Amino acid sequence: MINKMNLTIAHKSSVDSMKKVLYTLSKEKYQVLESLTKQIINCDLISNELSKDYLKNFTNDKVKGNHDIYNEFVQILLKYNPKYLNNNTKEFMDDFRTKYSTKNHPKSKGLNYTISFPKSWIVKEGERPNIIINAHDQRNQNISLVLMTKEFMTKRVNLMQ
Repeated sequence: MINKMNLTIAHKSSVDSMKKVLYTLSKEKYQVLESLTKQIINCDLISNELSKDYLKNFTNDKVKGNHDIYNEFVQILLKYNPKYLNNNTKEFMDDFRTKYSTKNHPKSKGLNYTISFPKSWIVKEGERPNIIINAHDQRNQNISLVLMTKEFMTKRVNLMQ
């Protein structure tokens, strides 16, 4: 019960915002989608017992998107959350973050560090040899983070010549 409340507290405004966007785009398609959703929710394929067991095991890690299966789902919810629409700092401070480590990454060239950024940001592998990742804000394409490395050990130049 507590986990269900945590999920509702964390993401209800996101779902409401997504509904408004869908409704604005197409009123007719939204009504069809809502009707189908209600049919799926009312479907007897999932027993009450199974639903209760699932909610008992629905941890805060899943609510925060720190579980691999739920990460993308939570990213979408955060993208549409009005509370974080123009406030990446608030999202970060509310503990919706992605932690990225360069440890054992082939492009890190031995430099191991960890960085955190807002969970709603999209992360892509770097396309160039020295770019490890490129992360950008889904809501504001002007904000991005690039992790880069460079060869730290350079050839010695013999100055005595």
